[in-house]
Amino acid sequence: MTGRLARLVPDWAAGARAEDTAYLVRLFYGALLAIGLGTIYEMGTSLRVFMTDSQILLWPAWWARREGPGFAVPFVSVLLAVGAFAGALWPGRRWARVLACVGLWEYVAVLASYANLFPVYNQWAAVAFVFIFLPDRWDEPGAAERDREAASLVVWAALALFLLTYSMAGLSKFLMGVWQASRGELTVFGAAGAKRLFQVYQSESGHLGPLGSVMMQEPALYAPLHLAVTLVQLAALAAAWRPSWHRAAGAGVIAFHAATFLMLGIFFKQSALLAALLLLGSPFVNAKRD
Repeated sequence: MTGRLARLVPDWAAGARAEDTAYLVRLFYGALLAIGLGTIYEMGTSLRVFMTDSQILLWPAWWARREGPGFAVPFVSVLLAVGAFAGALWPGRRWARVLACVGLWEYVAVLASYANLFPVYNQWAAVAFVFIFLPDRWDEPGAAERDREAASLVVWAALALFLLTYSMAGLSKFLMGVWQASRGELTVFGAAGAKRLFQVYQSESGHLGPLGSVMMQEPALYAPLHLAVTLVQLAALAAAWRPSWHRAAGAGVIAFHAATFLMLGIFFKQSALLAALLLLGSPFVNAKRD
């Protein structure tokens, strides 16, 4: 089984330049640091508006029931900021990456438990976990070549995992549409279903994106667009094996989130930022190939 899985990993994934790989990893933790600091700032303003009493705490946040959100959210924000700072300063040290990962997991768990927020940092948490497996001190001048190659492979695995999340999202949309069609229900792949989607979003959030009203009046424009995006999402994982597609895939993911904002008023800026880091900044575009 291991041999078959190994054959799925492209040879060129180990050929990325060490400096490009190290730069990407450092940027990742630098972005995490900005997220942590931004959350601490928001504690006194908008974030408190979302606070609710929760009877269900995710398991990494089991301790937060005793402390309450007034302590738990600032604490995990500081923990995330400290871990991310260590990761950005010493991306080659495993202890720093573990600290950043734990901080991010606790951050996501506490916010998802206490706040009425979508867990938009799941992709970040997955990538942070994969980065733990980078070799220790792989970025130092005297590091062995095998450690540098292993680091490139780990970063490629993180990139592939990120793209997999979009393929899984596309598959779920497609299967849901098939299931609804088989039951004679409306689907978003048809004009009536698309119009219903916009009505639901408007009733729940009270607003749509700048182009939402246009799409609601002309749902026949949205239905084929939604189908096309779903099919592109299904094929997203294929870009992991095509380094020449990485930047185009990154631009496509960012455009997808921008379009979602323009039409439905929903913008997952964290996912768009991660796409910019991993795909637009992909170290494999110029990787050595035999």
